[in-house]
Amino acid sequence: MQQVNGPADCYLQPHGGASHVLEAAQKGHPASVNQYLKQNGDVNATYKGDTLLHAACSHGRENVLCILLLNKKLCVNLRNRYNETGLMTAAANGYKNCVETLFEYNHKAYVGPTYVSSAARGKCTMEDRWEFAHRRISGPL
Repeated sequence: MQQVNGPADCYLQPHGGASHVLEAAQKGHPASVNQYLKQNGDVNATYKGDTLLHAACSHGRENVLCILLLNKKLCVNLRNRYNETGLMTAAANGYKNCVETLFEYNHKAYVGPTYVSSAARGKCTMEDRWEFAHRRISGPL
């Protein structure tokens, strides 16, 4: 195994190399991502500054996102090379389905300088959550 993109990056490589599994997440191929994870692949590993979560969220791949969220080791608040969480990436790219899925599956999701807890989220509609997340990225709608 060789190091990918400097000392801060982990390895994404049981089979096919880092770019293979990241590309699978970007293109919405859950079977490849699931196989990688079943072979003890690191769900939080990075390649060129992106995690599998960022790859799925930046391309609106809810099917891959659901597989990642089922992994108990997933850290949803990791930042990519642009200092964005998966939620921020999904909102910035307009993938409402991914934003909703992240809110549904997680009790906490980082959307800016504060955490939105499950208690706070319970008091607003999904549309309110989407608007809040989108506003944190791009300003007023």
